[in-house]
Amino acid sequence: MDAYELDRNATNYTGIMSIVNISMTESPINMTGDESRTSNYDPCNEFDLIIYTILIGIISVIGLTGNTLSIIVLEKERNKSTTSLLLQSLAVSDNSLLILSLLAFTIPQAYLYTGNVETWKRIMYILERYIAPLLQMPHVASVGLTVVVTINRYIALCRPLTSMRWETHFRVRLQITAVVLFSILYNVPRFFDFYVIGYESNNKTMPLILGYDNAYNIAYRTISYILIMYTVPLLTLAILNTKLIIELKKAAKERVRISTCSRSMRRNEQVAGHQHDVTLILIVVVIVFIVCQTPCFVNQFLWVFRDPPRCGEVHYYYTRTSDMLAILNSSVNFFVYCLFGKKFRQTLANTFECRRKSRRLVLSFKSMNGSGKYHTNGFSSPNTTTTNTENVMYISPDSQLPKKVGYA
Repeated sequence: MDAYELDRNATNYTGIMSIVNISMTESPINMTGDESRTSNYDPCNEFDLIIYTILIGIISVIGLTGNTLSIIVLEKERNKSTTSLLLQSLAVSDNSLLILSLLAFTIPQAYLYTGNVETWKRIMYILERYIAPLLQMPHVASVGLTVVVTINRYIALCRPLTSMRWETHFRVRLQITAVVLFSILYNVPRFFDFYVIGYESNNKTMPLILGYDNAYNIAYRTISYILIMYTVPLLTLAILNTKLIIELKKAAKERVRISTCSRSMRRNEQVAGHQHDVTLILIVVVIVFIVCQTPCFVNQFLWVFRDPPRCGEVHYYYTRTSDMLAILNSSVNFFVYCLFGKKFRQTLANTFECRRKSRRLVLSFKSMNGSGKYHTNGFSSPNTTTTNTENVMYISPDSQLPKKVGYA
């Protein structure tokens, strides 16, 4: 049995996002040798193409764009707020997940749909051994960072005295480092899924592969995975989010009372309003996380107690839908920040406005240099249009400047 044939029989490409928690039991298609499926219409392959290649591809590209913008905007507040630092780290982790998802979902399914089976098998060989374990790392990190940022927000809102010691930049960086290291170390065993650990007692030519070992699958792939990835995070987030919502309602009532008081207290109310937005953003992020990750949680139990799903079964379509929701969860935070974060929207708008003005400034100077016109000092000539924006002199390219100004 060659390596590719072994991979074909040992692969579960379906439910890969549950997430790439490959159960080592199912092949997405039934074929032998070089048999091609191009002559047979398969509605499930059509469905897989729509979900994995088209929808997940589009979601990933949009998510990469949004997360990159979030990283740029949050960079401006990173040194002022530990929450911004945590959200920026979450965006980096989500981007890593989306890039690897494009490699794990979009490309292989496209080759499979076109009937290029040999290329698909070679891609799966790389996917199973390298990309699948790598894909799990940012997924674990994203889950961990979501929990950490929620815990930090709960401490800041409900335990303000403790937050002064807990939410320093040094401690938050330690928390981020711990989450990243754990996500790496926890997934190292996946690189050895195809490691031969022995041979069958009655057949010395049949290797025993780690990924087939029942104890390994039950202890590591099932119990620890469900606990670490779903049970503990979802329960923690549900409890903390409920407490945050209660505190947010109390804070809203307090803001109404303060708004009728003195001007100095109103300035404090503005600060409280910003904190309200931050808390609201995190509440929505957690709600989105729970909605998108719960189907994967349910799917893990379905894989434990049911046979691998076949084409036409509800579980087959449910698995792929849960995969897509998991990818969606890493793609929507930017839109949450824009919808519920007033300061985030302002910073985003200012970022693009500054870049647009800088570009206009450069173009205007290039235009003047090209026409032999100069402006040498901070004073405008009578025919010069000058605008001062953030201490930057902008000279309109339409201005009628004298041919010589200042220099003889």
